[in-house]
Amino acid sequence: MFEYFSGKVTRSVGVAAGAAFGVALAVSSMMQPARAGGPLPYDGPAPPPNVSVAFLYNQFASASTFYTANGTKLGNTHIQTDVPVLRFVHTFSPIDGMPWGVQVIAPYVSFLGNQEVGGGSVSHQSGFAEPQLSAFLYPVNHPSQDETVVLAYFFSPPSGSYNPSIALNASTNNWVNNFGSSTSQVEWKTSSMALMGAPSR
Repeated sequence: MFEYFSGKVTRSVGVAAGAAFGVALAVSSMMQPARAGGPLPYDGPAPPPNVSVAFLYNQFASASTFYTANGTKLGNTHIQTDVPVLRFVHTFSPIDGMPWGVQVIAPYVSFLGNQEVGGGSVSHQSGFAEPQLSAFLYPVNHPSQDETVVLAYFFSPPSGSYNPSIALNASTNNWVNNFGSSTSQVEWKTSSMALMGAPSR
């Protein structure tokens, strides 16, 4: 999938591997700051019912090495992104005493400067990554006793900024579905289906 000839990187880098790297940065920026942001899904206690909350996060990320699909490590790499993320959460009246709500997470991936992989310059295009649309439910919510369990489903349609002729894209142009669960003491997350192979057309 990834080929390296005479200090130049072929176009096969960008469409699959490069896009996956951009999405990995975006997903990292979406999920990690959220855990420290406040009482929202993956953050701890349930938010109060019938409220709307908006957050703006920002994460800078950089890479100096690149791993190909078969695990080969390439040095002489320079990839930098600045990713502002808008997050909107709305909660509703509890169902059988269980708090629940919905949220939208919309990241914008901005590539900073010249991007290089293995010493070769690669084309890049900033833009919106796929938004994450999510519904969440707290079947257990006793924060005073440090007992909370939240179930969440995340869905991302292929609606981000994507150009198949560009090596590094903000999005992969794929459908992504994730189911997650966390407790107040131990967090775990599994992917029920993540279609992150070759970009769909």
